[in-house]
Amino acid sequence: MIVGVFIGLSQVPSPGDSQAPGDTFDAEGTFKDEAGNRIYTFEFTNGTSTQMVRAFAEGLEFTAGLLTAAYFYAEDAVIPLHSISLAKGVESANGAIYKARGFSPWQYAFVRTPEGAVRFVECQQSPDDALCRKN
Repeated sequence: MIVGVFIGLSQVPSPGDSQAPGDTFDAEGTFKDEAGNRIYTFEFTNGTSTQMVRAFAEGLEFTAGLLTAAYFYAEDAVIPLHSISLAKGVESANGAIYKARGFSPWQYAFVRTPEGAVRFVECQQSPDDALCRKN
């Protein structure tokens, strides 16, 4: 079981590590429960296009029947880290993202449902979308 967790997490950069192309994305907070549901927070560099964010999100590891969610923050944003990584379950990880105060709003949200349906939202254009944080 520990080996499976290590392999799953090894495909996402550790907090503070850069990810190609061009050091565009840094993994900040990562959550994976025992079932394999995943929630990530990423920082992206200034000048990163919406298309680049979406392509990166769609390339995240996904297991059929499980949830994968990612929230993308602009460079120098205040991003939840440990509250995501140390969460006890999907609900508490989401609570750390949606309900905690003092963090910046994310600019993009991505969810791949257990059924495989994909939602990608640009929150500055659709701030009332359920995937976007209401401050």
